[in-house]
Amino acid sequence: MPVATVARYVLLEARRSALPWLALGCVLGVMALAGFLSQVALTESRELQAAVAGALLRACAAFLIAAHVVASVAREANDKGTELALALPVTRTAYYFGKLLGFSACGGLLAVFFCAPLLLWSPPAALAQWAVSLVAESAMMAAASQTPYSQ
Repeated sequence: MPVATVARYVLLEARRSALPWLALGCVLGVMALAGFLSQVALTESRELQAAVAGALLRACAAFLIAAHVVASVAREANDKGTELALALPVTRTAYYFGKLLGFSACGGLLAVFFCAPLLLWSPPAALAQWAVSLVAESAMMAAASQTPYSQ
């Protein structure tokens, strides 16, 4: 149960931070760029839009989740939040896995949000495979970015 509680607070922190607005800005920027490229391309404009949007959204997802996790861990280290949390009756393992579960869920939600605009250009079966790989990549980025911050 402590794992779910810690994960819930990680998701709450992500919702209250600038992450949703940054994700929306990325989606709008990529959609604008894809729309521009469709006007420039001579042939296969739909495929070009899907390829460019997919590549840029994948890069944005990896960067956003890594930056969010690093900023969250650094903020918590500076505020001594880890020491406070570990003073509670929560094991270190439960605390770490709760944070990992919360950051992975945040990356998964971000990946699903980034998949929605690609429905305009891609078949749903191919997009589902791409979404699964993006969710896995976001979870790996969250896990790799969660290393303890030390000064």
